Amino acid sequence: MRLTELQQAVQATVLRGDRAAEHLVRGTAHFDVPSRLQVYEHAFHERLVEALNVTYPALHGVLGDVKFRQLTGAFVRRVPPRHFSIRYFGREMDSFIASELTGRKAIVLSDLARWEWGLAAAFDAADSESLTAAQLAAIDPGEWAQLRFHLSPSLQRLSISSNAVQWWRFATQHTARPTRWRLVMPRDWAVWRSELATFFRSLPADEAQAIAVVGAGQSFAAVCDVLSEIHGVDAPVRAAALLQQWLRDGWIAGVQHS
Repeated sequence: MRLTELQQAVQATVLRGDRAAEHLVRGTAHFDVPSRLQVYEHAFHERLVEALNVTYPALHGVLGDVKFRQLTGAFVRRVPPRHFSIRYFGREMDSFIASELTGRKAIVLSDLARWEWGLAAAFDAADSESLTAAQLAAIDPGEWAQLRFHLSPSLQRLSISSNAVQWWRFATQHTARPTRWRLVMPRDWAVWRSELATFFRSLPADEAQAIAVVGAGQSFAAVCDVLSEIHGVDAPVRAAALLQQWLRDGWIAGVQHS
């Protein structure tokens, strides 16, 4: 038997409960075969639950130990890792909650999971240089319409349709506990990292649309077109203000121009 065959059999046991590996593993005087395999199953399961606890501390705080354990245990059984790094395990938690739970509370908890994943993704994103106002000013004004900006890898754009951020603040910043699970008009948020600090702010509707255009790789002229539909003749002033804000926040990692 080749080592790869044994590894694949043990992996099937750990991930899916397949018992084929029992015929390939030897027992000892102190541990029979099922017990030896259960050591690996238990260790694997517990390591994944531990990782989810690191990624979703607010979800843990809101649910409490027992319910969080039940949720993460079910998640581990239903959604096995798909990436070699454990850092990326748990990406589907928001959709898992939405599919497993019902009602207003499920929407808030799903939003809370999406929020916490966004925070973690921003913090762990690749480093990048930020475009400066001086570098932008050095570009010929005649080329501005065709400029395409590259966003920072850390910038996460989230749409939250509940008071999940209030629950997050309650669990992490010890603010007053929300009195209910409340649905709200969807609000767009930006989450990003600067140095070793993570920042976030809600986005006005026009800024959310404008940054979405930038994120889609469209030109600065397209950004101005979107803003002109909202602000009319005041669109250039608003475009300039937004661009200055994005530069200050470090959202722009580079620019493409002819």
